[in-house]
Amino acid sequence: MNNDNVAEIKRLIDAKASRVGLNQLAHQAGLNPAFVSRLKNGLAKRPSVESLRKLSVKVSDSPYTLENLVYPDYAYKPDDSSKKEAWNNVSPAPPPDARERLIPVFDVAAGGFLFDPKPDDYPLGESDEYESAVSSDPNAVWLRVNGDSMTGANINDGDLVLVEPNKQVENGDIVICNKNGAGVTIKYLDVKQDRVELRPANHKYSPIIIPKEEAEDCRFLKIVLVKPKEWKP
Repeated sequence: MNNDNVAEIKRLIDAKASRVGLNQLAHQAGLNPAFVSRLKNGLAKRPSVESLRKLSVKVSDSPYTLENLVYPDYAYKPDDSSKKEAWNNVSPAPPPDARERLIPVFDVAAGGFLFDPKPDDYPLGESDEYESAVSSDPNAVWLRVNGDSMTGANINDGDLVLVEPNKQVENGDIVICNKNGAGVTIKYLDVKQDRVELRPANHKYSPIIIPKEEAEDCRFLKIVLVKPKEWKP
């Protein structure tokens, strides 16, 4: 996003916020005030089209004003069919065909996800940050790694891992394991006859042993792609 577009977004938001206040403006749009503040200052990373449209109708006379400023290459209006396909690639919830699109990013907190990855919770909703990937899973998400237990598999602290909940998990896969009430971890999946072992890729850590009966309380999500923290397109 160029400086002129950032300045125009700030002008639009400030003009409305000067009359009603930024917190009230965010409330009227159904958005988090912190997100609106980041967007105003050019700090929101790849905000969702839905969020931009909610705010745009509050600060301008068109629901498309902000998205056209944030994503000028994908600018789309209802009567502009030539841009429709390009705009679909920016939408956070496109049809489930395998093509490159923007996918929401969530942090993995020290004690667990910032969301609860249950099947009936998808789609996960909006995020303040999006990264591109080719995925056929409409529920795919990027997760930011916290920790160094998988460095031997080239998964490092701060990297992004792409999770596709609809992918079948197989023995030996690198997975996200969410055990009810016991937090989240990223490990190799090693299924034994009487237990499940979650194996790290760092000699500093020991495997996590989960008895067979407790494994039923776990949800395993397959990691299909890693984007290093220092990766540049």
